[in-house]
Amino acid sequence: SHPMDHDSNSSGHTESIDPTQTQNPTPKRKLKGHEAIHLVLLVDSLLDDYTRSWQDHFAAAFDKFMNSVGKDKATRYAPNPGPFWTNYDARTRTDSDRAETIRLRHGFFSEKMLAFLYPLQLKDPIRLYGELEREMIYFRDKKCCAVCSGEILWTELEIHHVKQHVDGGPTTLENGLAVHRHCHPKGAAAIAFQARPTELTRRPEPHQPDELTYPELDDEPEYIRTYREALSNPDSLPSKMKKHIEEVGALTWRDLKRVCVERLGYKSETSGSIGASLRVLQLDGHVEITGRGEDRTILSIQPTK
Repeated sequence: SHPMDHDSNSSGHTESIDPTQTQNPTPKRKLKGHEAIHLVLLVDSLLDDYTRSWQDHFAAAFDKFMNSVGKDKATRYAPNPGPFWTNYDARTRTDSDRAETIRLRHGFFSEKMLAFLYPLQLKDPIRLYGELEREMIYFRDKKCCAVCSGEILWTELEIHHVKQHVDGGPTTLENGLAVHRHCHPKGAAAIAFQARPTELTRRPEPHQPDELTYPELDDEPEYIRTYREALSNPDSLPSKMKKHIEEVGALTWRDLKRVCVERLGYKSETSGSIGASLRVLQLDGHVEITGRGEDRTILSIQPTK
């Protein structure tokens, strides 16, 4: 049986079961419905990916989390309320059953619980990051690709070992970075990427970085070569972007993203393909980028006749 059982007749509450007792569990205290949701989701991830060493500490970790919620609740009217109020408790009171609210709340809950339970031992230390650690790195890095700085959709996410796994790099939060699948450095590119430690501890804020900047690698990542080869095909997305920029002469980063989705066939304005295409055009001297933020200007560089 699952370590959590929900009583649908308890007016939004459920019996809290000690997760270390998977057989003949003993009720501890009543849980609110939102607590049960996040506990069940978290326990599912832990049972799937990790050895059960966490079970002895799970109840204490949850108590620590709830104590922090109680303390920060007292700061709710302060100019700067505590994070457990703003990121968790406040989200149980307004639109608490909306999918986006639950997702944001669970992200914070998982992050803190993982920290309280750390270190966790993967069932197979050789394999890739577990689902929970992938979530933590994804939200820690603000959904921002460490290679191209574009926003990552969950379906495009891969976790890059800063120190390569084949060289003994551990599968830990500290050694992982969120990257697009097509940006993931391999081989010599991964070695070059590892040689830039100051770039790897935290990524810049995504979505609206001050400048379109990228790591300068000694060996170009695979995605650069892939998108450069696509320029030879006039029907490819990078070719369509290049043609549009040449036709208009100049446009802002905001307008380019909109055009990419509405006219050029890109899936969304946060697609990593937009940033990757533009990076190739910039590297190969087809465009020049000036300014900052969403209003930065992308200028077409016409070949000299």
